[in-house]
Amino acid sequence: MLETDPISGKINEIPIKMLMLGDDEREFKKRNQQNHKRVTECIRALHVLEEINLGQCGPIDKKPKGSKIIVGQNFDWQQFKNRLDISKAGVIGHSMGAATAVAASAFSTDFQCAVALDGWFYPIEHELYSQTSQPALLLNVHDWQWPENMKRIYKLDKESSEKLMFTFKNIVHQSFSDFTYLMPGYLGRKFGVQGDISPFNAGEAYMELTVTFLRKCFANEPALEAVREVANRYSDFVMEGTNVKVDDEPVEKEMYRVEEQLDNVDEIGV
Repeated sequence: MLETDPISGKINEIPIKMLMLGDDEREFKKRNQQNHKRVTECIRALHVLEEINLGQCGPIDKKPKGSKIIVGQNFDWQQFKNRLDISKAGVIGHSMGAATAVAASAFSTDFQCAVALDGWFYPIEHELYSQTSQPALLLNVHDWQWPENMKRIYKLDKESSEKLMFTFKNIVHQSFSDFTYLMPGYLGRKFGVQGDISPFNAGEAYMELTVTFLRKCFANEPALEAVREVANRYSDFVMEGTNVKVDDEPVEKEMYRVEEQLDNVDEIGV
């Protein structure tokens, strides 16, 4: 985070401390607020790209019409003018970021679709699920997902658009992150950032699935058959659907219980 000193005008970098939470009764409220903040940032980032494409974004000393660049003032931002196709935009996230991606595409249809990489959907309030009208691709990890989270995923609006789900076997939750490439082999498995499948093979699979899905969405075409064809080429560790068994107990009761925290007024860290 950057902060400008009001006296000297010097820009200082302020570290953002990780918010560690226990199993207390305020976790949903904090995570929900975090999620809304991240959604706002995703939408803002897309708007900045629009300004860059219009040539309205530039260094602060040139007093641009749009957003003011603080870091990277010596870069020629005008080279991107009229070169970005903002009409084709998707949003992708991992873990809690996957919840942010789905929520961002629900709040702003400027995002044509969302990709959720092993998503944790706890931070999304129940009212938002009915607004998830944009297509979504959900790539999950076999040993990381659990019934309550899967019930939340099932609440996504499948009537308005495709919600495609595929599950990866023999990888871990962190396989969708950069960590898996930094420590390949025994060391990566020892630290729990890599499964039995080579990170390069797994990465190739989820990248190809993602790109295929995005191309179909941006062409306004159904994506299922094309994505399924890709998944079949990796059938030794990719399966369609999920391995998680869920019961008939509705998840709404738990949703309403934790959402009672939103009625409590207190100071929340972001």
